[in-house]
Amino acid sequence: IHLFPAYSSVPTIMGQGAGGLHLAYDSSTAGIRINTSNNVGIGTTTIRQRLHQHVGDSGANYHVFTNTTTGTGTTDGFLVGIDGDEKGLLWNFENTGIKFATNNTQRMVLDASGNLGIGTNSPSTDVEIEGSTGLRVGDGTGYAKIFGDSSQVRIGSGSDDICHLI
Repeated sequence: IHLFPAYSSVPTIMGQGAGGLHLAYDSSTAGIRINTSNNVGIGTTTIRQRLHQHVGDSGANYHVFTNTTTGTGTTDGFLVGIDGDEKGLLWNFENTGIKFATNNTQRMVLDASGNLGIGTNSPSTDVEIEGSTGLRVGDGTGYAKIFGDSSQVRIGSGSDDICHLI
């Protein structure tokens, strides 16, 4: 192992060898590993992704994100992980919403009141869907479609209207 200033006077720890670098409390723990592909493993010797965190039992395993505004307590910030029953978690401890985006565009929001908005950034009811193509519900063999504007609601099957409310 070498400790030296290598990159712009930044101290660098470098392990040379086939196994990468291993940092641990003692030799019997998996600790933190950086493999030869520069992937990081925490609690595992079998690193599967760029960052792989493992808990050696069926316990919960979380990452928590906080900042100065959220605070750093146990009920602050945003948590991502799995609980003790292996259920996936997205948990916002703050009185704020959660945004979902693709292609650099917000598509859905779950606001602090629990209202879900699809195609809107500020839903005003439990579920609010905005868009020109409406809501499509199907079973794989066919579908029903509901859409409308400020003056009408249309319910149809495929491209045929079954009910047209004005």
